Amino acid sequence: MERDEISGLKLDEEFRKSLLHIKPFVYALSTSQSAKLCASWLQKLNNAPSRERVIRNAYLVEMCKQAEKQRLSAPFNNPPPAGPLRPLLTPRYAPQETGDSSEWSDATEISEITTREQHRSASPPSYFGDAGNAKASKARRNVLNNKSKPPYQPGDATFKSKPIESQTQSDPYDDTGDTTPCDHWRVPQHPPGFPGDSHSDCMRLLKQYEEQMASDKTIIARYQQFLNAVLSGQGQSNAQETRESGQKGLKTCDKALQTSEKSLQASQKALQASEKKISSMKATIKNLQAQNAVLSADRDRYQKSFFAEETKKAAANVNLSQEIATLQEKLADLTDAKSSLESSHKETVSRYQHLMDINVGQLRKKLAMAQGENQRIQAAITTLENKLQELETEEMEKEKFRLEQWQDKVQKEVLIYNQKLVELEEMHSMDTQQLGAHINDLTTKLTLKDNEITYLQRKLQKCEHLKDAIFKECEHKLYRVKTEKELEVITTRFFKIIIARISVCTVQRTFTLDWIARDEEIRVKGLQLQMKTQYMSLSTAHAQGKNQEMEQAVAQLEAKYLDLLGNIKDSAWKQKENDQKVNRGLNLTPDYSHHSSR
Repeated sequence: MERDEISGLKLDEEFRKSLLHIKPFVYALSTSQSAKLCASWLQKLNNAPSRERVIRNAYLVEMCKQAEKQRLSAPFNNPPPAGPLRPLLTPRYAPQETGDSSEWSDATEISEITTREQHRSASPPSYFGDAGNAKASKARRNVLNNKSKPPYQPGDATFKSKPIESQTQSDPYDDTGDTTPCDHWRVPQHPPGFPGDSHSDCMRLLKQYEEQMASDKTIIARYQQFLNAVLSGQGQSNAQETRESGQKGLKTCDKALQTSEKSLQASQKALQASEKKISSMKATIKNLQAQNAVLSADRDRYQKSFFAEETKKAAANVNLSQEIATLQEKLADLTDAKSSLESSHKETVSRYQHLMDINVGQLRKKLAMAQGENQRIQAAITTLENKLQELETEEMEKEKFRLEQWQDKVQKEVLIYNQKLVELEEMHSMDTQQLGAHINDLTTKLTLKDNEITYLQRKLQKCEHLKDAIFKECEHKLYRVKTEKELEVITTRFFKIIIARISVCTVQRTFTLDWIARDEEIRVKGLQLQMKTQYMSLSTAHAQGKNQEMEQAVAQLEAKYLDLLGNIKDSAWKQKENDQKVNRGLNLTPDYSHHSSR
């Protein structure tokens, strides 16, 4: 069972690699029908049961070869039939492709391999406890020691056994070799230590031992028949010879049995070691089976997505093929229309050439007439150019005269304003000088008045001191007066003092009033002087504003003059361009070099 699982894993791996290899070739197929057939066959092969793995891989290899050649043949040029897969009837691979001498040419060999694969899935026979394992162990030891000679080969042809060399030849579908038919489909060998290698070798050896044991049993049965015949008295004519040959055969059989017993012991040891290996291999196989289950689930998922995409692409290819067919029909219609248009085009070209010949003759006549007309127009254009030149000279002279007039006028106005400005500045300087002199006189008078005021203040202070002294003296005398005379004298003196004081007060009041009037007069003159200075400053500011206005007016006049000059030039250039357009329309090229130089 382990061997069958390992071979199944290898076949599934080959199928997966073959699918990866065939994918680009299926995409590269030229027709959508071939792609559909490939997709249906791939679906059929993917759903094949496990017992059809070998045939499935053979189908896939053949499909890959045909897809690589971009040509599908039988059986892939038809949809896959229902039911199980049938063996291929075409050669699977050639010796030159694989480097092997074996070649499958018919369905019988494939059926044999299929039956062999089915027998391989059955459990191996129980031969470990058989009594005839001695000869099998001997044959196994001989195989391990690379001895292909059988233990005994009698001279009679009936006693010849099958050679071991023919039995030990490798099966092309055995586990140790490649099952792929081509070099580019070949699956690489497993690395050293892979559990399938030693296990497959052991199983192959056990198969050989079983076959050798069967052959030895047949030989022993023949010897027993011969001995029975000798003991029963048959063959008395050659009894002596047969006895001698029988004795020799018995001796050789005894020797063979002894050697087979020894080989049986060695084979039992080897079997014990192989059983240990098989137990370890079973554990690894279980792990591999678990991994294989995961990988198979992934493979199924990927295959489902792959075939879903393939169906979508197949449907898209069908649509594209239909569109291509419609486009080809349209192309055929267009080619027919093109051919008809070409024929009609040739006819129209011939008619057009005839008409052009007639029109060229008429145009030549018109050209001669137009040349005469052009000469007349050229003469008119020369006269117009002369007139235009005269007008330009007149305009230039008028512009120069206007410019000179404006310049003279502006210069005169500037001179007038400059003279007025100088006069105003002179008047302002004279007024400032007069005001300065007057201010100096007033300041000197003011100092004199200040000196007088200080002098009068000193006198007033002296009078007040004198008045105080008189009052004190009168008060002192009043206390001492006892008689009426003294009172009268005191009253007279007192009245005199009062009169004197009143006179002093009047003098002081008049002095203060005079001083206040003079102060007011000085203040009024100062205000008048300030008003004159402000008037002068305002007049100078007004003169400056007038000067600025005059400068602005001059600038505006210059700008107007420049605009007028530019407008005149623009009108002249426009007139020139219009004349050039007229000349171009009449196919004339007059020389304007004198205009450009001017």
